[in-house]
Amino acid sequence: MGDVPKTVRIAGHIIDVVLVPPSPLGDELDGSFEEAQQTICVAVSGPDSMRETLLHEVIHACERAGLLDMDEHQVHVLARNLYAFMRDNPAAVAWLMDR
Repeated sequence: MGDVPKTVRIAGHIIDVVLVPPSPLGDELDGSFEEAQQTICVAVSGPDSMRETLLHEVIHACERAGLLDMDEHQVHVLARNLYAFMRDNPAAVAWLMDR
């Protein structure tokens, strides 16, 4: 799977990425963005789930930085579709990233 990044840069801020155990309650909380602590938490699970969760939380951070007022459903749909695009179109992603 490769190493999960320890930090990401969003809107000029360094955000720590912390791996946490899966929720014992099974409440489907796979991650969180803690704005005050500048931290994204990602629950340890399968690699695709963790990647989509990280992207989901990055979108939350971007949404808050941009004062977009997106609801959870909008963030979820955007993260799921962007992740699917990236997985299904590696050549397009490489081109977008100029690699």
